[in-house]
Amino acid sequence: GIVGNLLIESPGLEPLQRQWSGAGAGAAQWGLGADGDRGRTLETYAGQQFTDPYKLTRKEANARQTEAGSDRAYSQRWFEDGPGPLAQASFIDAEINGFAPIRDTTAEKLATKFYKDPGMTTAQAAVKFEKFYERAGAPKLAERKAAAAKVLDLYKASKAN
Repeated sequence: GIVGNLLIESPGLEPLQRQWSGAGAGAAQWGLGADGDRGRTLETYAGQQFTDPYKLTRKEANARQTEAGSDRAYSQRWFEDGPGPLAQASFIDAEINGFAPIRDTTAEKLATKFYKDPGMTTAQAAVKFEKFYERAGAPKLAERKAAAAKVLDLYKASKAN
């Protein structure tokens, strides 16, 4: 469910993907600027957890946005040298499990739902991840479910070999 969702947000799981219609960026299209604060929370988390991705405090991230001049320009600049794929994947895990620098209680509910129902289908997992984590403006649930099923099929095929 998680990987299927990310494939819809960022085809190919591209960590440098910018949102087409807004200032979101990254594999999960984290909001930047007026589009939300999760991008800056990711920056803070990456700076705390990793030595290679660039490190920015919230104050430095805010200053960088002001310097860039607009949310869209900030989005562009953020991914010229922003947190890489490992930091982004780790951040998803941290947010869901309540370890992000700024807690997202809606995302944390997702962990409870996954733990309570480990036998849920990929379609159910895709819907839950969108509802409690992504919270997309245009959910495209059919596409998310299909992508999740495809990922599971590829995983099963890789295990068969």
